[in-house]
Amino acid sequence: MRRGRKQGIPLYYQVMRILKDQIVSGKLAPGEQLPSEAELTESYRVSRVVVRQALQMLEDEGLIFKVKGKGTFVSADVDKEKESLPVGISGGSDPDRHGPGREGPGVRAA
Repeated sequence: MRRGRKQGIPLYYQVMRILKDQIVSGKLAPGEQLPSEAELTESYRVSRVVVRQALQMLEDEGLIFKVKGKGTFVSADVDKEKESLPVGISGGSDPDRHGPGREGPGVRAA
């Protein structure tokens, strides 16, 4: 991920959307451990603060939970979350069609 924002979308929100899309699509299954903060920082080339903000948003939505000393895991309630999402909210590669914050799987910087 390159530095900067895509069309004014904060980096933490872009990272959150990527992870959320992976969770909702089933790429990250309920109970599965997410990469560590350090691994996410390296993968997306963002600061640890950005990663923590993204993870906090996912935790606030109930999509992930943290176990001290063990890591961050996908919540078992994700299947219920999938059922409650309107069609098309979890992805798509055309940001103009879906609106801001609903990018496809990649983070794009301006």
